[in-house]
Amino acid sequence: MNKQFEEMTAHYEKRLYAQAMKRLGNTMDAQDALQETFLKAWIHFETLVKCEYRGAWLMRVLINECISMHRRETSRQRVFYQVAAKKKEEAAFDENVICRMDVKHALNAMDEMKKVLLTQYLFGGVTIARLAELTGATRPAVYAQIHRGREKIRQMLAG
Repeated sequence: MNKQFEEMTAHYEKRLYAQAMKRLGNTMDAQDALQETFLKAWIHFETLVKCEYRGAWLMRVLINECISMHRRETSRQRVFYQVAAKKKEEAAFDENVICRMDVKHALNAMDEMKKVLLTQYLFGGVTIARLAELTGATRPAVYAQIHRGREKIRQMLAG
């Protein structure tokens, strides 16, 4: 039985290996697929000896093994990219939280009028004209307060 199996593997090895290389494009993967094919051939050797289409059977087993290997690799890549995307998203979230905390800290360090003007203008969507009207100040004065507040935040975040 061993002699027959060795003869069969020697006869089909080159053709099967070429097909595996064509499908997988990688020497290691092609050798793995070929090894799995011959392992299955060994398991089913009793039936395979009697089969007149053993070359077709071996080729079909090899092709199925290549497809399975490709699916496993694709699945691994998909999982890898999902994990990488999640880590990137978490890092961006952490960075965003830190940035928000820094801005909040910078706002809390300002005098009350600048803080109110800046938060209403930047986050509340209130216009400079409306802020001037509410505070009784002129538009240029409100604009100057907002400008100075922004500059102070930039300085605090930079240093």
